[in-house]
Amino acid sequence: MTKEVVEVLINDFNYFHSQYNSFTRSSKQRFQSLQWHEQRLAMQQRMALHENSIDRTVASLKKNNNFNNTNWKEVSRLFVTVYRDHLWYPIAISYYNSVLRQAFSSNAAAFIIALPSLSTYSQLPTVYSVKEDIRTAILQALKELDFNVPFLNVFNDVKQIVDLISRSIEGKIESLELNKNLFYRNKHAYAIGSITSKGRKHPLALAMVNTEHGVSLKAVLLSEEEIKNIFAFSRSYFLIDSESPVGTLNFLMTTLPSKPKVQLLINMGFQELGKECLLQQLNIEIHTSDQKFDFAPGIPGMVMIVFYHPNSNYVFKVVRNNIKPPKNTSEKEVIEKYRFVAQHDRAGRMADVQHFKNLALPADTFSEKLKTNLLSEAADSVQLVNGHLVFSNLFIERKLVPLNLFILDHSQNENKEAILDFGNSIKEMVMTNIFPGDLLMKNFGVTDEGKVVFYDYDEVVALSDCRFKRLRKPTYDEEVFELEYAEPVLDGDVFPEELVKFLVPQGELRDCFLAKHSDFLQ
Repeated sequence: MTKEVVEVLINDFNYFHSQYNSFTRSSKQRFQSLQWHEQRLAMQQRMALHENSIDRTVASLKKNNNFNNTNWKEVSRLFVTVYRDHLWYPIAISYYNSVLRQAFSSNAAAFIIALPSLSTYSQLPTVYSVKEDIRTAILQALKELDFNVPFLNVFNDVKQIVDLISRSIEGKIESLELNKNLFYRNKHAYAIGSITSKGRKHPLALAMVNTEHGVSLKAVLLSEEEIKNIFAFSRSYFLIDSESPVGTLNFLMTTLPSKPKVQLLINMGFQELGKECLLQQLNIEIHTSDQKFDFAPGIPGMVMIVFYHPNSNYVFKVVRNNIKPPKNTSEKEVIEKYRFVAQHDRAGRMADVQHFKNLALPADTFSEKLKTNLLSEAADSVQLVNGHLVFSNLFIERKLVPLNLFILDHSQNENKEAILDFGNSIKEMVMTNIFPGDLLMKNFGVTDEGKVVFYDYDEVVALSDCRFKRLRKPTYDEEVFELEYAEPVLDGDVFPEELVKFLVPQGELRDCFLAKHSDFLQ
């Protein structure tokens, strides 16, 4: 039986590895060929690959009646032996652990394989020495990107890069480094690297676009803060073809040392390894503190129970059993909404959310009030098993300050900036064909950088599925009392004139909002 289990795990992971690479290795070709729909589809298929592959492996293993009698210590030893020297070894271990957690939930801890030290993996960048002129090194670097289409105006692009470097970095430039793997997302390709001056490395990112006329430079980023925004938790994932995923991660960490490793891995498309690191981090946080999981601050949700741990930078969401009107949804529909958002262009305005299945957390790390509430109000999703709360479906996302709480604790100027960005965030989502649905401020959060981000997806719909209507005005005083006057409101109907009543409280903040965003009423 042990041999059969190992064969299933190895065959399924190898298939996952092969399929993953098939989606990423053609990224450059799609960029060159202007295949934007295909690029987006490849990203969506690769995302679905993680969940589908693990589900398939768990189902295959559980078909065997002797599954629970397997010698899992021997299985793990044999699995490690196969992949120990492979550059994808950490990915293989995270895949194995995900299968075990989903299959065993509260008993999985006994069989989990510890991740290897990620710091041991490296990836050497391409180094361009600057002997006389930085222009020559940059020109060579752009040519070695080796696109099969020409740069539209490469000399103008080089001049733009040089001018920005000259204004931003003091001293003689000694070298230019670029990671050999490009990062592809939507219509952009990003080259990430650094510039060395006076022995100090300065981060560098080149954002490029391709058109019918050729490739051109869209932006040059020369600070960690700017480049971090490319890898923000509110942005879509990249397609990246890398022989050494963790080597690429460690190179990025030299450019973005303050960026959480978990988020970089997920942004790069290595979801299971990112989730494995998140759980390791969470395990440390909850066991090095006397504090317990408790209800998250803010107005309780009608669809989800939201809780947090004071020692962690994440919040946790589970769907309620009986969702009461005016909400009309189910756990299955909520999962589909979150999947829809994950696969969509999030425009830098929608928080990344990771979906965990059959995740077990120690029951004694929960407050009694929260534990009782979860077991009664979310009994379909939460069970108490062997001293653990086992969540059949749990959503984990970054902790943010809810906008409705933010405006209680900040200055009027800070609140005005947040309220204006609240409007900007909705508009930027709309530009990608997303209508948030539930526009209450409690469903939006403020990041440490002061950016407003949406995080509650149970009412999200495609903008193209909405019907925007004007409120009907009565033609004579008595008509409003007649039965025929009121039109039925259907799913998908939106009345913009009514939105502002829900968006911003009446007063100075609403006046400020409407001064810039009066088009919300149209």
